Amino acid sequence: MIYYEAKDFPVDALLAIGEDVKVHVPKGAKMRDYKLVGGQDGSITVAGDGDGHAQRDGDGEGSATRDGGGDGNSYRYGDGYGHAHRDGDGYGTALRDGDGEGGAYRWGAGNGGAHRYGDGYGHAQRDGGGDGDAWRDGDGNGNAWRHGDGNGRAWRNGAGDGRAYRTGEIEED
Repeated sequence: MIYYEAKDFPVDALLAIGEDVKVHVPKGAKMRDYKLVGGQDGSITVAGDGDGHAQRDGDGEGSATRDGGGDGNSYRYGDGYGHAHRDGDGYGTALRDGDGEGGAYRWGAGNGGAHRYGDGYGHAQRDGGGDGDAWRDGDGNGNAWRHGDGNGRAWRNGAGDGRAYRTGEIEED
C-alpha cells in the first residue's frame, strides 16, 4: 500500500504500478479528483472528511473507493476488473462504467446512488439510510438493488440479463 496526503498527490493522475494507493483528505480540502490510471493493477481509496473524488481508469484490475465524511464520488471506468465503492456520511455516488467486470456499491448514511453502466458484468447496489437510487443500465448482465431506510428506487434498463429489486421486492414500473 502506498500512502499519500491529499496535498502530495499528483494533480493530473498517478500511474498504477501494481500496488494499492490510499489518499487521506483532511477536512477543509478543496474538491478535486484523485485518479489512478493505466494498465497495471492497483486500487485507489480516498478517505477522510475533506472533499474529493476517487477515480480508477484503465485496463488494470483495481477498484475506486471513497470513504468518510467528505463529499465525493467514486468512479471506475475501463475494461479492467474492479468496483466503484462509496461508503460513509458524505454525499457521493458510486459509478461503474465500461466493459470490465465490476459493480457500483453505495453504503452508509450519506446521500448518493449506485450506478452501473456498460457492457461488463456487474450490479448496482444502494444500502443504508441515505437517499439514492440503484441504476443498472446497459447490455451487461447484472441486477439493481435498493435496500435500507433511505428514499430511492431500483432501475434496470438495457439488453443485459438482470432485474431491479427494492428491499427484496422486484420493482415493477
